Amino acid sequence: MKGYDVRALKVCKEQIQEWVERLTIEISSRGPEAKDSELEEERLWHSKIHDLGNSSTRLSSTMELARKQESTQ
Repeated sequence: MKGYDVRALKVCKEQIQEWVERLTIEISSRGPEAKDSELEEERLWHSKIHDLGNSSTRLSSTMELARKQESTQ
């Protein structure tokens, strides 16, 4: 991650968070009336959003670590 500056990583984080919000809205708009055949697809979407959220959290942690390392140099 050293090849990226903190500002670039922050922009990536903001974009990821925006996509998580958009996907959450899309899933919520479908509501509980989803057909049985769509339920597995819905679970997959939720799983992917959860994974994306975890990636965003890891990116945030990496950015914080990079910021701390830069401030000690």
